[in-house]
Order: sequence, then C-alpha cells, then structure tokens
Amino acid sequence: MSNLISKYNISETDLYTLGLVESMKKSSGYSKKEKLKSVSLKILKPYKVKFMDLGVLLNEIKKGGFDTKYSESVSKEKKLEIEKMIQEIVEKSNTKFFKDFWSERSKKQKWGIIISVLFVVGLLSNNGGRKVGNMDPCDCYELFGREKLIGFSNLEKLNKFRYNDCIKVWDNSRKANDGCLEKMGIQ
Repeated sequence: MSNLISKYNISETDLYTLGLVESMKKSSGYSKKEKLKSVSLKILKPYKVKFMDLGVLLNEIKKGGFDTKYSESVSKEKKLEIEKMIQEIVEKSNTKFFKDFWSERSKKQKWGIIISVLFVVGLLSNNGGRKVGNMDPCDCYELFGREKLIGFSNLEKLNKFRYNDCIKVWDNSRKANDGCLEKMGIQ
C-alpha cells in the first residue's frame, strides 16, 4: 500500500469505493467526471486529508485498481449500497448546482437569462429568419459582384450574412448568374 493511503488509514471498503469511482471516470465525460470527483471528496472527508496530499492520494488510488483488488472483500449487498450512494451523490450534485445557481440570481437576472435563452432558441430554430435554401440567384449574383468590388470586410453586416448564405447555395458568382438566367428563362 502506498504512503498516503496508509498515512490516512483508508479502509478497504472506502478504497474499493474510490477505485470504483476512478473506474467510472474513465468512461465519463467532463461533467460527470467532476460530479464523480465530488463523490471521492465526500468519501475522503472523514479522513481529513490535507489539501496538498489530495491530488497525489487520488492519483495513487487511480493507479491502484482497488475496485478489483478489494472486490472479494466487499459483500454484494455493500457493493449495491455503494453504487446507489455514488448515483445519489452524482444526481444530487447535478440538481444542487442548478438550484444554487438559480437561487443566487436576482429577479432581473432571472428574466435576463430567460429572455436570452428564448432568443437563442428562436435563432437556432429558424436560422435567424433567413431561408438559406431559398436564396434568390439574381440577388446573390449582385451581392457577389458587390463583394468583388468593395471586399467582404466592407459589406454591411446584413449583407455579410446574406453573402455567406449565398455561398452555401450557389458557391460562386458564375453559378449564381447561371441560376439567375435560368430563373428569367434566358438559358
């Protein structure tokens, strides 16, 4: 056993639990890893681990494979209890974060957040009101010409958006011109 594990006299059951948490971290995304880290800290709290030792200790546990090493010494009932406890802490930390975040906001801030979220959802749901697939080829041909003449950086903001939409549909001014001629029935 490593120096810090024996220094803090961590029980086999807690080592098993910490090993299990470390195994779960391997297949988890960032958010869940952070929640699992809170599980480890909760388990280590009664041992009064010094802050400077915490990182090294968790690293030793990570490398120790204690979930397999002590698997035989922990009963099935205890394993189920441990898994349930881990799940509860992970779920509680999820809701606790949002409750704490929301309760710390003033009424003005809450309304600002709600309005901002609705605005973003509105933009995402209909692409800001722009119909990219229905870009008029004649308008795009004209816009491509204007961009060649004055440069993209000198276009008005709205025209920059329209130009980018035109590029998505027509690729270049020649294709937009062909589309425009076809639309007018010339080609």
